Formats: sequence, structure tokens, C-alpha cells
Amino acid sequence: MPTLICGLDGVLLRGSRGADGPTVDLQVVEVLTELRDRGWELVAADDAEAGGGPGDQPGVLSLFERVVHAGDIGAARPDPRFFAELLRWLAGHGLRLYVDADARNVSAARRAGLDAHLFTSAADLLSACRSAQLAAI
Repeated sequence: MPTLICGLDGVLLRGSRGADGPTVDLQVVEVLTELRDRGWELVAADDAEAGGGPGDQPGVLSLFERVVHAGDIGAARPDPRFFAELLRWLAGHGLRLYVDADARNVSAARRAGLDAHLFTSAADLLSACRSAQLAAI
């Protein structure tokens, strides 16, 4: 089963986590739903503490089989410890694609040994997943 690890901020969520909170990108929700329906395991990478941030928005985290919170790991992206622990949790998985809107996080994921892609749009996310699956064949 292929696994998509998705940085929440900038990919699924747009804007700050301030008083108004971030908005959910509905096009990304559609892509994530399609990927899940096609057999992808979805994992969210979040720099917030467990139970904070986007989890306050109904349905956001329910898209994912697993949510990896920085607070659970003791380090936030792009800290190498975050990605080392993420890889430990995903040991034994086949194709693992990390997608993030922050180039620093993408670079750190690559250095840790993950296939990684810089997010630009929902359509690009779907294309990156298809390309990663083809490359793994």
C-alpha cells in the first residue's frame, strides 16, 4: 500500500492558525479522498501539539489514518529528528511520498530518505502521487 505523508500547513490548510484559523483547501480534500479510495494510506505531519491546531476543524484529521504531531515526537519539521521518528513509525511500508508546501521540509524529508515533493496545487499533488507510483513499479 502506498503512503502519502502530507504536511498540513500550506497543503491542506491555508492561512495562519490565529484567531480566525486556517481555511481548508477543498480541492486538496477531493484529491486526498480520491487517493484514499485508490488504496493510499494517508498520514498527516503536523507541527502542532496533539489535539491542537487543525484538529479543531470538523473532519480535517478524519481524512488521515494517522496524524504525527510534533509534540509526540519532541521535534518539529524540518528538524531531522521529526523525519527519523516518522520513518521509524512507517517502517516496513513500501512507497512513501512526503508532500509539503515548505521547501525546507521537503529538503529535510529527502535527506532523511523519503521521496519528497514540493506542493504547488491539488492537481500537482495528484500528479506527484501518480508519478511516484509509476516509478515504484
